[in-house]
Amino acid sequence: MSGEPDAASQSVEVAGSAVVAALEDAWTAIRTHHADVPQVVIILGAGSEARRGLFKWGHFAAARWHVAGANRPEVLVSGEGLRRGAPQVLATLLHEAAHGIANTRGIQDTSRQGRWHNRRFATLAGELSLKVTQDQQTGWSQTHLTEQLADRYADQLSGLASALQLWRHAELQLGTPTGSRNLLACSCACGRKLRVARSTLEQAPIICGACQEPFTPERQLTRKRQLAGSPDPEDPHQPSIAAGATAGAGRDLTRYCAADCNLNHAGTPHPSWDCNAPLDGPTLTVVQRHALPTAELPWVRHATPLLLTAGEVARLRSPITATMLRLQVDEDACNLPERERLSSQLRAVDWRLVRGQLDARDASVRADVPVQLDCPDANRLRGLLGDAARRLDDQARRRATANPSYLVGPEDFTNLADQLREWCSDLLDRQQHPRATPEQAIAIALDPFERQLQPAREAGHER
Repeated sequence: MSGEPDAASQSVEVAGSAVVAALEDAWTAIRTHHADVPQVVIILGAGSEARRGLFKWGHFAAARWHVAGANRPEVLVSGEGLRRGAPQVLATLLHEAAHGIANTRGIQDTSRQGRWHNRRFATLAGELSLKVTQDQQTGWSQTHLTEQLADRYADQLSGLASALQLWRHAELQLGTPTGSRNLLACSCACGRKLRVARSTLEQAPIICGACQEPFTPERQLTRKRQLAGSPDPEDPHQPSIAAGATAGAGRDLTRYCAADCNLNHAGTPHPSWDCNAPLDGPTLTVVQRHALPTAELPWVRHATPLLLTAGEVARLRSPITATMLRLQVDEDACNLPERERLSSQLRAVDWRLVRGQLDARDASVRADVPVQLDCPDANRLRGLLGDAARRLDDQARRRATANPSYLVGPEDFTNLADQLREWCSDLLDRQQHPRATPEQAIAIALDPFERQLQPAREAGHER
């Protein structure tokens, strides 16, 4: 019997080491262009688990390894992500390199346990020549390779393409046990999580011992961050940014953004790094905020309604309708309760939009008459589009790992989710850079989603 390893095991070992070597070569090339990108230990690992399926392409973790007498950060690239190809894997490395620059310079570029990427991260990613777009749930986290980067790292892309001959299968996500169907996933301000029955949560707030903030259902947290409305500055139930700062040690959340930024045009109080304002933009302390008259608060003074022409409403309805149909099939198969179905909410919104579109066309005799949504309704619309995009991402991940494969592959769902995210970004930009105020507009209102479950019983649009 030969003592040499068989060909199959040798091939797998060589392929795995070749991937790590190609990743290390690419990281070295990145460091030659950017001195603040640190030396790291690069590893391949799992980006999925049975509890929650596929959830990451990579991560940066400071001081995770001890190397030659000093601590060194770790960059993990998920084995599942290797299937995406060399350009996407290089984009992941550059994304983690931006976190590395933040670590070197002592910049807080994320919050909520690294999930929310702020404007500081977007600035650092821009230094690396990445194209950065905003995700409704994780902030400025979506980074994309540009032609400039593809040319700069052409040799590294070629090396990665040669090495990426294997990938890791994602863990199959386990179904939710019947007994926990009614448990809510809740988070607090510092990112800790628990699952609790809705009835228990409604009895009294559950307070986190670390940050002294209540645990809130994650769906509600997401919608609050996704501009769920125009908060009343005097509302005692409205969470205070400054209160969050005193509760969470070391978190720089003590100032409100006072700039002419996208979120103030959306009527939403926020810390300065969550918007598109420059890092040195004007801010307000909590004392200054309460000293100002309501009309002078930046998120009241800059609040701008959303205006859409009839043609723009028609283009917006196209991805909404396509998403509604795809989600309805999946929700029927999963037997989701009505209140958890996004397809019903999308159908109600589409019903409102089509009524506004028709009325705008009828009114456009001499000039185009736009459809108008006030800030809270525009925020609800963006929040729903963001939720739908994430639901489509989940479907795309399931289809990517399905065996046998689906007739319609994951690309269809991914492209549709990207369209929804582009609309979210575009709608927010339209509020910050509105057209001239029209003499006439068709006002439409989106009722709270709980009432939209039966749209046929709603009243008509309001002029």
